[in-house]
Amino acid sequence: MGLFLKDTPPLYSFMIHQHQSMENQLNKSCSIGSHLFWEINRLCYNYSDMSDQSIQVMEDITEPESDTKTKAGLIIGGIILLALFGGAIYFLLVSDKTATIRDIFIILLGFELAAIGITAILLIFQTTRLINMFQHEIKPVLDAANETMSTLRGTAIFMSDSFVQPVIKLNSQFASIRQALDMLRKLVKK
Repeated sequence: MGLFLKDTPPLYSFMIHQHQSMENQLNKSCSIGSHLFWEINRLCYNYSDMSDQSIQVMEDITEPESDTKTKAGLIIGGIILLALFGGAIYFLLVSDKTATIRDIFIILLGFELAAIGITAILLIFQTTRLINMFQHEIKPVLDAANETMSTLRGTAIFMSDSFVQPVIKLNSQFASIRQALDMLRKLVKK
């Protein structure tokens, strides 16, 4: 049994140890038959399910290790990038083609500046179109919707005052007359 515990994951071996201690306590404290004990054991500790759960728990425990690997990869990548940058500077200082490479980079930076300028102009143009659309297309739609809501509110108030309230008053008067007649019938019957 000791050899088995060395080859198992720590959580699984802990669970087996807990199981063994519970088994010892159960055997010492009461005289339950072997059959009943193993039936309880089978119901409570299904070893096939327990091994799957312990493997899943061990995978959850190893996730921080992947974060450590990611950090280590980033650090190594940064060191390699710095080494390449240092090598490029050394090459430019030693090489006699430094002026040509510098001119190429100046031309590339000019193209980049032109692209950024064109993009900024397009962004300003699109922003003005958006503001224009809000002022001339969406605002009138919202105003029309607000006017429609005001009209519906007025219609609902008019219907309530002109039709619903008089009908309710008429129904209440009919109900009071009906109650009065019912009371008179009850008095006449007595």
